[in-house]
Amino acid sequence: MMESWKRLQNGTDIRGIAIETPQNAVTLTSAMVRAIGSGFRQWLLEKKNIQAASCKIPIAMDSR
Repeated sequence: MMESWKRLQNGTDIRGIAIETPQNAVTLTSAMVRAIGSGFRQWLLEKKNIQAASCKIPIAMDSR
């Protein structure tokens, strides 16, 4: 399982396929996005002293 998570790392960001196509299988599930976002939020709160009420994490997609 950890190996599949490591494949999502791409330099300074996380990339994966969220919608299956004939050419590509899903590599990034909703549960994975929630877990990654939750972990990043927790890191921001603890290590960067960000206030919980103002902690927002953008999630984007590339429609190509």
